[in-house]
Amino acid sequence: MKTLLNIIILPILLMNAMIVNAQFPMWDTGDDKREWVIGNTQKTDRGYLLEFTLNNESISNWTELVTQQYYQVGNVDLDVFIKLNLDNIANGCETFTSEINESSASNIIAIWSHEGCGGFPATREIFRVVKLDDGVLIMRYAVYTKKTDLSFFQKWLTIIKEAHVKNGM
Repeated sequence: MKTLLNIIILPILLMNAMIVNAQFPMWDTGDDKREWVIGNTQKTDRGYLLEFTLNNESISNWTELVTQQYYQVGNVDLDVFIKLNLDNIANGCETFTSEINESSASNIIAIWSHEGCGGFPATREIFRVVKLDDGVLIMRYAVYTKKTDLSFFQKWLTIIKEAHVKNGM
């Protein structure tokens, strides 16, 4: 039964539940009423990743990207987790900058940016990590800074700060 759920039913439910008005499956979010669609999904035995693009964009050609991830990592120190992630993103990027916007034992919000690195254009990202009993839940909003109205960045900073984990996660 679990195999049937994971292979057939869950992908159908996810595809149908996540297409309109930024109603993402793991978070109750704010009021960005633009139409977002799933651009990429990945699942392992220890977690999953969902990437959303605006309806008129694709995962290979986006200007804004919302990513939701869950990793079953047990009891993790969020300061260490965020540092490892930011160090990985910064690797070899001379223009990389980051800051911790908000931090507690169970929640961290970081903001990072670069002026173009590793074949990617100038990017700015909000990166929120919430500690759960058995892992971490991550929500990201990334924007290519030279291609997008940055007013949405401020809007998404508010959305991510105010997002609440939905029941059952």
